[in-house]
Amino acid sequence: MKISFCCCLTAFIFFLPPRLFAQQPAPAVGFSNGNFITGSNIRNRVFRVADIAAARFENKYYVLVQFDELPGESGQQNLKRAGIELQTYLPGRAYLATISDDFNFLQARQFGIISINNIPSFYKIDPDLTGGNNLSNKENERQIAVSLYPSVNKASATRELQSTGAIITPSKFNGDDIIFIQANTAIINTIAALPFVNGIYLQPVTDKPLNYSNVATHGISGLNAVTYDVGTTVG
Repeated sequence: MKISFCCCLTAFIFFLPPRLFAQQPAPAVGFSNGNFITGSNIRNRVFRVADIAAARFENKYYVLVQFDELPGESGQQNLKRAGIELQTYLPGRAYLATISDDFNFLQARQFGIISINNIPSFYKIDPDLTGGNNLSNKENERQIAVSLYPSVNKASATRELQSTGAIITPSKFNGDDIIFIQANTAIINTIAALPFVNGIYLQPVTDKPLNYSNVATHGISGLNAVTYDVGTTVG
């Protein structure tokens, strides 16, 4: 009887539809204003290098990378040698990362990468900057803080910001990956489109130190999937 039952169970499993054994969807990546569904474009073999063209600056791509499993220290070293430098961790087995433009994207899957995504500029902007705040009110004076990917050259980033019309403002809170600019909402979208910018948000002009160590809690909001139709497919 036991043998007969086992045989029946095996037969039942054998004839189950293949879709029931499909890989589980990747978790959403958590941002301050919502969750981003990456689409697992590497795992599903729909990634194309053209998808992240807007994320390229000075021979690097500034992107979001998601993994099957988070790499350990040795895995991170292997990634770095291959041309991928992990930076800020985000919930959902993901990192903000830079990728050298000579990286072989065909090898991404062997590092456990399931998706590589550009961050649309709209989602880098603090909602306070789009909510009609009066930035010129002296009783509530604010600066705009531009958070950078840590690996970008700050001098290059500063020049690019100035080319948008931004006025750099000195601050004792400036760090290697933060630049303050004069409040000017007219150029916010242009600044957010710069690849090396990972967030733009308001900062009170007080003696309160800026806490910019966790990008996810500041300038980057939840992302939406973006569909592209040009480029080279990587499988």
